[in-house]
Amino acid sequence: MPLWSTIRTAVRTWAVTPLLFLSSYSPLFGLFAIRVEAWWLQLACVLIAVTGYLGLRWILKQGETRQVNTREFVEVEDAGPEASAYLAGYLLPFITTSNPSVRDAAMFLGFLLVAYFVHARSSLMQINPLLYIMQKQVLRVTDQFGHKRYLIASQSLSPRESISCSRLANNILLDRRPKKAKTETETETETP
Repeated sequence: MPLWSTIRTAVRTWAVTPLLFLSSYSPLFGLFAIRVEAWWLQLACVLIAVTGYLGLRWILKQGETRQVNTREFVEVEDAGPEASAYLAGYLLPFITTSNPSVRDAAMFLGFLLVAYFVHARSSLMQINPLLYIMQKQVLRVTDQFGHKRYLIASQSLSPRESISCSRLANNILLDRRPKKAKTETETETETP
C-alpha cells in the first residue's frame, strides 16, 4: 500500500470518533446559537453545528466506500438508559444566560472536553441525536469472536443475525445491508 494511501486511511480512521462526538452535539450547538445574543458566539455555534453535521455525512459516505465483511452478532444492545443521562448534558446551555461571559464559554468548552473523553471511552458512544434524526441508531454489538463494537445501523438487528458491514474505526462498524422495502402496513400508517 503506498504511503499516501496509508496516511489517508489513518486520518479517516482517527477522525471518526471526534467527528461522531461533535455530530452528537450538533443539534445542541444549533439550539445554543438561537439562545445566545453575542454575534461571535452565534457564529461559532452555527459553524460547530454545521461541521458536526457535515462530519457525520462524511463518516457515513466513507463507510460506503470501505471493504464489506459479513459478521454475525451474538449480542445486540440498544442505548436505553444511557440516553436520558446523555440528554441531561443538553440542558447545560439553557441554564446559562443568553449573554454568557468569556468565563461561561470557557466553562462550557471545559464541559465538552470532559464529555468527549467520557464519550469516546464509554457506552455514551451509542447516543447520537443527529443519527436518530437521520433515521439511524448506534447499537452495541458482540460478534461471534467476543469482540465488542458499535454498529451504526439503519434498521433493527436481531442476535445471531449475519449482516454485511464495513469498519469505520477500530470499534465502530457501519451496517451495509440494503434498506428493507416498506410493507403495505407501514406505508398505510405513514399516509395521512
